[in-house]
Amino acid sequence: MKVQEFTETKLEDEYYIDEEGCKLPEDFSSFHEGDEVAQGSYVVPPGVAVEELKNYNGHNDLKNRCPESVRRLLDEKGLMDVYNDFVEAVVKTKSTRGPLGKWKDRQFISVMDLFRDKFAEGGVKVALCKRRSGKGTYRWLEFIDVNGLNSPYVPQYDVSNLSGQIIKTCYTQLEF
Repeated sequence: MKVQEFTETKLEDEYYIDEEGCKLPEDFSSFHEGDEVAQGSYVVPPGVAVEELKNYNGHNDLKNRCPESVRRLLDEKGLMDVYNDFVEAVVKTKSTRGPLGKWKDRQFISVMDLFRDKFAEGGVKVALCKRRSGKGTYRWLEFIDVNGLNSPYVPQYDVSNLSGQIIKTCYTQLEF
């Protein structure tokens, strides 16, 4: 007769944020630090500056306003001139938006690609992000301080990383 031995390994507890009865461990205190995006449904970590884009005729806001967190990061890195040139190129390139002023992601990214290396030379990665939900569609730019983050960060809603894949489940439809 063979005796089998089993070793029980305790797995880490799973925590679902804001779930009823959820008690977060003390080291989760910094979870909600950072800027909120898409009406609070997504939070970027400190070291990532966000500029939200209005869906229709957002080029006017992009041209006339720069969020303080973006300005602070780009000033610190010496990249405000690059940012201003980038914004001017996006606004002047009419193919970045449709007839009603709605952003066209691929065309926006093609203009952004022209400036990606200049931002990277200053230690900033730029990503166009988009999130669709029942509340609507939200777009924003993430300016990521590559050297200023404590851990590697990948923008969760980066349009460049979307494959176009659609997965239908019994509960919802997921698009990547």
